[in-house]
Amino acid sequence: MSAVGCQSMVDPIQLCLLKSPRQAHGSQAAVDAQWQDLHYLGRPEYTEVLAEYDGFVSLLSQHGAELLYLPTAADTGLDSIYTHDPLVVTNRGVILCNMGKAQRTGEPAAATAFLAAHGIPILGEIRSPGTLEGGDVCWLDARTVAAGEGYRTNAEAFASCGNR
Repeated sequence: MSAVGCQSMVDPIQLCLLKSPRQAHGSQAAVDAQWQDLHYLGRPEYTEVLAEYDGFVSLLSQHGAELLYLPTAADTGLDSIYTHDPLVVTNRGVILCNMGKAQRTGEPAAATAFLAAHGIPILGEIRSPGTLEGGDVCWLDARTVAAGEGYRTNAEAFASCGNR
């Protein structure tokens, strides 16, 4: 394994944590059972999702990124394909998020054992009543991070940081 993490959203990708729709979605029946409750705008077509994902992985591979794959986990669903959301990645390791969507609360715990097995340090976690999702976090440069407050990320998540 190369670097542990990064604090850039523009540097070349060296290591990428992924979850295949084969593990996140499983089947068209699983997609059909979950997509509306997750507020998707349309019903995903499982075979099309697989084809698009395989193309995405091919692009990452062509550019030399090391790819790690999260396994299937019982307490996760369709949205677990978005591996950026349950973790905030830093140069020194990850911070586990506390998901704002009730259907996604199992994702940080599902990633914990995998991260530990791959030597990726867990630096801390966001705890209730705070909620934070990595999709609301953006590294502007190596020393500046921005986080948006909304239905997935609340003010309580920032309370322990000392400022907003």
